[in-house]
Amino acid sequence: MYYDMEGNAIDLWTWAELMGSPKRYVKKTETKNFWVSTIWGGIDHSFMWGRNPSIYETALFMPSLEWQEYSPTRAMALRVHHEFVRDAFRLVAKRKRRKSLYRQRRR
Repeated sequence: MYYDMEGNAIDLWTWAELMGSPKRYVKKTETKNFWVSTIWGGIDHSFMWGRNPSIYETALFMPSLEWQEYSPTRAMALRVHHEFVRDAFRLVAKRKRRKSLYRQRRR
């Protein structure tokens, strides 16, 4: 089943047209340590959980870590995006502290 950006059911041809729209890209955050991307995909990923259609995907990409979460609305997807960015900054800081401690111990 295919859905538009508001969560309304649509046919394959309408979905294909919307996939070509720049509006499908909701938000992107890039740093030298990670990349977070939120897009509208229009395909329901909630089939296993039986809830509202999860048609937005937020993904976090870091060296040795990838994580995805699906959301039913644009607002929820943006909230997940901000949480991923916050958590990625925390993880990067934690890794830097570990490297610093490791270097100090080796001296």
